[in-house]
Amino acid sequence: MLSPALSGAWAELLKITLRRERPSQLEAYVFRPFTDRPWSSSGLGLPSSHAAVAFGGSMALLVLFPRLRWPALVMAVGCALTRVASGAHYPTDIYLGALVGAVTGLLLAHWLKIPSLRFGHAQPSPNQP
Repeated sequence: MLSPALSGAWAELLKITLRRERPSQLEAYVFRPFTDRPWSSSGLGLPSSHAAVAFGGSMALLVLFPRLRWPALVMAVGCALTRVASGAHYPTDIYLGALVGAVTGLLLAHWLKIPSLRFGHAQPSPNQP
């Protein structure tokens, strides 16, 4: 639960810092000035919090349950793609959200000393035969 929660929190903090708005009828990126609602992430899209939470959760599943890696990644990618398809985000919003979620999940696994992945397979813990 910690990985998706922290991923979403990081994404919201980055939104307030980067301040790029969601797609509009204009064909150009629009950035909100720091003087306009400085502590609100409402209407901001970079990075996608949905993608960050989805990839943070998928990284947790990937690390804890390696056999679920493909379904977890497919669901996270599906979440990210629906955000673009619905017009709620630019593709770069979901890329950065996915990066935030993946890095947060993997750093958290390292910090909590969860066995790391090696070539797509979890390393056995010292207590396992």
